[in-house]
Amino acid sequence: MPFALLLGFAIWWLWFGGFWRWDGLMTVTGNRLVSKQDIFNRLYIPQNTPLFLLNPHSISQQLSRVPAIENVIVQRWLFPPRLEVTIVEREAWVRVEGPPGETLARWADREGVIFAAPVARISARFSTRVWLDMQPGDRIGKSLHQFLLDLLVAWPAKSSGRVDLRREKDVYAAIGGWPVRLGSPDQAALKIALFQELRPLAETYRTRLKYINLRFPKSPTFVLKSGDEVKVEKEAEEAEKHAPATATTSPPR
Repeated sequence: MPFALLLGFAIWWLWFGGFWRWDGLMTVTGNRLVSKQDIFNRLYIPQNTPLFLLNPHSISQQLSRVPAIENVIVQRWLFPPRLEVTIVEREAWVRVEGPPGETLARWADREGVIFAAPVARISARFSTRVWLDMQPGDRIGKSLHQFLLDLLVAWPAKSSGRVDLRREKDVYAAIGGWPVRLGSPDQAALKIALFQELRPLAETYRTRLKYINLRFPKSPTFVLKSGDEVKVEKEAEEAEKHAPATATTSPPR
């Protein structure tokens, strides 16, 4: 019996001993967008909590709720009693337009997750910007996200621009200063290729053009500010008639 009591006391002493209590010592690596203080503030762990009561998996789940964090690994160590937190932050693929006056800019990563981060600490993989009515932590829908990725890949090189995805079934874009109505979120590569073909013809209407209409790729049109709509096929035929004999012009199909 005395041995059992002694063993019980030893276990109790080891479990609650002061040298195994977490006093706030924490090392953080991999963080650039999220400060160590922000991470610390999200833990909600009282100081002097016995280290064995800290669940690394539970702590990882708490920190994973930070939109800018893609993955996190938490380890606890006894000597000295501390937590080691390894952060993998999200990579910005495109900047998302947010309300004016926001302290932090909004970004979307390759998975379509929206997160906030200072402009000075991050740059997007693609220069095109996106309009989206979404908050940090939200995720772009699967079909719309795939359309956006396809659009970014097909986007004309060295052309700045914006894509308006606020109305999912009727997408607008500004490509190198040209207003383009893309319509439904599909056939991104085809629509960008059509835009490239139509841009020389669109020069004729630059001052009067409202947008290049690519909603129906088989029959693209130029919509003018007056409300008139010019069929591209007819315009291409007229251009071919007046072209030099050595030149060849074929309407986009």
